[in-house]
Amino acid sequence: MNLPQEFAFAGGTIIDGTGRKGFAGDVVVTDGRIRLASPGGTKGLTSFDVTGLAISPGFIDTHSHADIANLLGDDKVHEARIVQGVTTEVVGNCGLSPFPVPLLSNDMARQFMSIVFGPDAVTYPDLDAFATDVERAGLPSNIAPLVGHGTLRATAMGYENRAASASELDSMCVALARAMEAGAFGLSTGLCYTPATYAPSEEIEALAAIVAEANGIYSTHIRNETSLTAQSLTEAIAVARVTGVDLHISHLKVAGPNQWHTSSQILSHLDVARESGVRVTADVYPYTAASTALHSLLPPWTAEGGIEVLTANLNDREWRDRVDYDLRNGVPGWQNLGSAAGWNNVSIATSELRPEWEGCSIAALAENRDRPVDTVARVLLANSSKVVVVIEAMDPDDMVAFLSWPHSMVGSDGIPLPGKPHPRLTGTFPRVLGRHADDLGSIEMAVHRMTGASASRFSIPQRGTVTDGSVADLVVFDPQGVRDRGTYSDPWIPPEGIAHVLVGGTAAVWDATVVDTAAGSVLRPGR
Repeated sequence: MNLPQEFAFAGGTIIDGTGRKGFAGDVVVTDGRIRLASPGGTKGLTSFDVTGLAISPGFIDTHSHADIANLLGDDKVHEARIVQGVTTEVVGNCGLSPFPVPLLSNDMARQFMSIVFGPDAVTYPDLDAFATDVERAGLPSNIAPLVGHGTLRATAMGYENRAASASELDSMCVALARAMEAGAFGLSTGLCYTPATYAPSEEIEALAAIVAEANGIYSTHIRNETSLTAQSLTEAIAVARVTGVDLHISHLKVAGPNQWHTSSQILSHLDVARESGVRVTADVYPYTAASTALHSLLPPWTAEGGIEVLTANLNDREWRDRVDYDLRNGVPGWQNLGSAAGWNNVSIATSELRPEWEGCSIAALAENRDRPVDTVARVLLANSSKVVVVIEAMDPDDMVAFLSWPHSMVGSDGIPLPGKPHPRLTGTFPRVLGRHADDLGSIEMAVHRMTGASASRFSIPQRGTVTDGSVADLVVFDPQGVRDRGTYSDPWIPPEGIAHVLVGGTAAVWDATVVDTAAGSVLRPGR
C-alpha cells in the first residue's frame, strides 16, 4: 500500500494516548509526522474515511522477545506483533539480549540466547552492530533495546555458580556502560534463569548504578514468582533504593495455586515502595498462562557449566534422581514452577524436531512409570534442549488485579518461535481492549496503558500520543469489534478489529492485511 506523502484519516474518534476521553477529529500525516485537524478540516487532501473507528497511537509492547525475530525466516512469527497493532517493542528482556557479546564469548552466549531465540540465535559485539543487522533485514515494528544481565554474565564468566570476581564484574560494568552510551534504554534481569540466578544482589546493584547514572530503566524478571514473590520484590526494591534507578517489574504475577489470591498483598507491597520514593512500575499480560524454556523448570544447579552440559547429563540416572528429589522437595530460593503449576498444566509450545508433541502436556507425554523428570529429559534430548512450554499457572482475579494497578502497563512477553507458542504473541493488545477495557476504567485508559504511559516510562521518543509533531505510529481499530482470536491450539489466528497500522507514516497493515514488514527501526532514548 503506497500512501501519498500527505494524507488524512477522516471521520474517526481520536483516542490520543493520554487517557482523556476520545474526541472527534481528523489526523493528517505529512512526511511521517502527525497533525491534528478539526472534523472535516482536511478538504483537498487524500483522505481515508474511518467513520466509526478509533485512531490511536501505535501500541507499545513493554515486554517483548522479538530482538531477532525478523532473522528467523518465518512469516507468521515475523508478522505476529504488527497484526495486533504493536508499532514499538521493548526488547532485551529477562536478561536476554543479543549484544554485547565479544567474539571469544560467542559460543557460551549463543547457548544462552538459544533458550528464547531458538537454535539460529545470533549475537553481536555491540548495539550498533545489532541495529545495523536487524534494520537491514527489515523490522516490522520499532524496537527499543535493553541490555540483558544474563548476556553480560554468560560472556564474562559462563555458567559458573559463584559470585563474579572483581575483574569479571568490572568487565560487565564496562560493557553495560558502553551500551548505555550507545543508546540502550536500560538493563534487564532474568533472575530465575541460569546463569543470572547465580548472581548475588550486590552484582545487580553495581550494574543498576550504571543505568541510574545514564537515566535508564532497570526491568527485572524477579527471582521467584511462586512462593517467594514478596521476598523477590523486596530484593528488586532494595536495588532501586540503593542505586536510585527507575524500577520496572516484568510480567507481574503470582504463580501456582498455593499462591493464588495474594495479589492484594503484592500490590500493597509495591504501593508502600512507591510511597517511600521508589519509582516502580510493572507490565502485565492478560492471560493466566505463562511461557518459558522447558529446561528452566529444572533446578538451577542443572545448568552449571552451560546448556550443553545440562543436555549431556539428561541420560544420567543418578542425575535425574537428584533432579526428581529437588522437584518434589524444592531448593531454597528456587521457584520450582513446573511442580507448583502441576505437570498436567505444562504443555509443549515449540518442539521443532518433534512437532507432534506440540500442544501436549508433560503429564500426557509420560510413558509407563515415568517421573516428570524422565519425561522432561526425553523431550529435551529429542530437541537438543531447545523447547518452549506454556504453563497454566495464574488465577484470573489476580491477573485482573495486577493489570488494573494504576502503575501497570501492557507487555506480551511473546516468544517469537514457530510451533504453537502462547497466543499472547498475536493477541495481547486486542485482548486488553476487547476484554479488559472496563477493568482499566475505560477504553481510553486501556489505550493510555498501552501507549502514552509506556512511552513515558521507557523514554521512547516522539511516540505514544496522537499530538502535533509526533511520529505517525498509528492504529485504526474498531472499538466495538476489536478482539483476540488466537488459542493455545491455534495461536496464529489474527485478531479482529485492527483495520490499519502505520509505522512512521508507512502502512504496515492495511484493511487488516500485512502490507509492509520493514518500516521499523532501532530506537534510541530521546532520538
